[in-house]
Amino acid sequence: MAQIVRTVGVDVSKAELVVTSWPERKRLVVKNNSAGWREVSAWLTAEGIERCGLEASGGYERDAATFLADAGHWVSILNPERVKRFRQAQGWRAKNDGIDSAAIALFVAQTENHRFVPDAVRRQLGEWLATRSALVDAWVRLAGMLEHCTDAVAKRLLGGEILRLKHMTRILERRMAAVLAAAPRLAALKRLLTSVVGVGAVTATTTIAHLPELGQLTRRAIASLVGFAPFDDDSGPRHGGRHIEGGRERLRRALYMATLAAIRHANPVLRSFYRRLRRKGKAAKVALIATARKLLVILNAMVRTGQLWRHASAQA
Repeated sequence: MAQIVRTVGVDVSKAELVVTSWPERKRLVVKNNSAGWREVSAWLTAEGIERCGLEASGGYERDAATFLADAGHWVSILNPERVKRFRQAQGWRAKNDGIDSAAIALFVAQTENHRFVPDAVRRQLGEWLATRSALVDAWVRLAGMLEHCTDAVAKRLLGGEILRLKHMTRILERRMAAVLAAAPRLAALKRLLTSVVGVGAVTATTTIAHLPELGQLTRRAIASLVGFAPFDDDSGPRHGGRHIEGGRERLRRALYMATLAAIRHANPVLRSFYRRLRRKGKAAKVALIATARKLLVILNAMVRTGQLWRHASAQA
């Protein structure tokens, strides 16, 4: 008889955590603060729970997950869309916090999920990268307004704000570089990644912050994790186009832009691969996605072997 894996699901909100065990469906409701996290940790230990899943909830789950993981519990932060589809597949139509947490617990029991390993440096980098992205989006938007502005006062205000936002962006970039330089292992990883033509400091930092699994998974698994794995869309005699879906959007976007840079700046491997796909009749975007996937596979191989770009190109 197969052994039942005992799990808990945690439905997260800003104010509280609703915790439900599976298969017993015992429930615990606590405040989403340090006292509540300690109570959950003690409950998990007392109940002998093997795995714990928290649905991502706009960042409100992060501190609780970090506390529980640091306390030695097996914790996974889950994609809400996956959990939602799983619950629908189970035929669970009713919805409340208790049902949601039970669905999360069952999801953890029946699916493969990545264990969350807290990393303070990566978390800090992730927050700075998100802030940098917001600043860049803001000054790009204002630059578009400035281009069509005719009033002198408005132009002066817009120009000053753009300069201020760019200055703040440079401050963040310097701080990220300093944090990576102070961590020998991450500094070496950054040097490894940026040895690839087209991969700059921001892309390397984004990869370090959002893909700690790099170098530890197979090429197919890493492509699927990031969201570069193509999915079939066939039914009977119909053969639809392959498409990508899900994954880590911020990282996928960074690697996509790095691929554009690699092709334009004569990365010998990636540019040749892209051109070969285009000659075969692949659409430009399809070829770019495939090339970005190849870049990710190359980076994965480089990190696994510890070899710089000049040695890694033939491995991918």
